[in-house]
Amino acid sequence: MKTLQRPEVHTPLPGPKAKEVLARDERVLSTSYVRPYPFVPEAGEGVWIRDVDGNVFLDLMAGIAVNTTGYAHPRVVEAVREQAARFSHVCFSDFSSEPQVSLAERLDRLAGGGFRVYFGNSGTEGVEAAVKVVRYHTRRPYILAFTGAFHGRTLGSLALTSSNSKYRKGFAPLLPGVVHVPYPHPYRPPFGAKPEDAGQVVLDYITHLFKTKLPPDEVGAIFFEPIQGEGGYVVP
Repeated sequence: MKTLQRPEVHTPLPGPKAKEVLARDERVLSTSYVRPYPFVPEAGEGVWIRDVDGNVFLDLMAGIAVNTTGYAHPRVVEAVREQAARFSHVCFSDFSSEPQVSLAERLDRLAGGGFRVYFGNSGTEGVEAAVKVVRYHTRRPYILAFTGAFHGRTLGSLALTSSNSKYRKGFAPLLPGVVHVPYPHPYRPPFGAKPEDAGQVVLDYITHLFKTKLPPDEVGAIFFEPIQGEGGYVVP
């Protein structure tokens, strides 16, 4: 794919090839995979991505903010090619390998040292692991989370998610012991507060819960998004 400096759209969206792939998708893939955009990718380079009909788009999603190196970064491509030529999977939960340990050591150093690294496949899997760590090591039954949060859609993380009720519909009862409190939203402050007081009123509300119905010494963790994503890209 040649590098472009602007989008190029040659067909209505979805184009004929994309429409055909989407029709096949609808027949065989789980309905849990949402398809909100009429887009079927074929190849990408840097910040540009081309669909199966030859339309080129500027990608502002970066794989929902996880592919910040862009498409087909030469160092990433070479690393994948090099490792795939050796081996791609030997069940790392059972066997160690030098690349796995090296990466864990680098992550530990970046985090300040003294940590243990858990590798997962997704954010929701990481949240599930965190919930298990909290429950196992603290033996405390309660977890605090915030309204508007998105922490995943597997059953444990879904109990923490509160960005849209449609995610929860049909899956109750969820993980017990999760208590939601308002997010300190400066644009829509909770409890009628002024924007500059949004954080304090949330802290006051948590203190109220601790005094009235939520024993603080039984709270094992607080799950908090430093910047809320699905809740509206909110800086608290």
